[in-house]
Amino acid sequence: MKNISRKDFIRKACATGACLCGAGCMGFANDIFGVERQDTAATPDKEAMPRQWLSVLLGNIDGIEDEEEKRKLLKGCAKAHYDHLKLTELLAPYRNNPDAFVQYL
Repeated sequence: MKNISRKDFIRKACATGACLCGAGCMGFANDIFGVERQDTAATPDKEAMPRQWLSVLLGNIDGIEDEEEKRKLLKGCAKAHYDHLKLTELLAPYRNNPDAFVQYL
């Protein structure tokens, strides 16, 4: 098994997070990309998810050698991000309707 440095792990985790959360961001483009953005100050709710994500990631990063453990860590981080974006509610109208979902994308 290849050892991975902390720097490489963070780089790969961030790159993976950027790719995975890109789909969720599409629904919030106005808020994210600043189109007619009204509130630019960070609120405690907006800060809670990144802190939770980093807390899970950094709190468990040392000593991870097992691939399954790495998956568990990233899954926990992904769940925190998914919950923060409220994707269950956002994607509910598209359940069993792939054509509408593709149009949404």
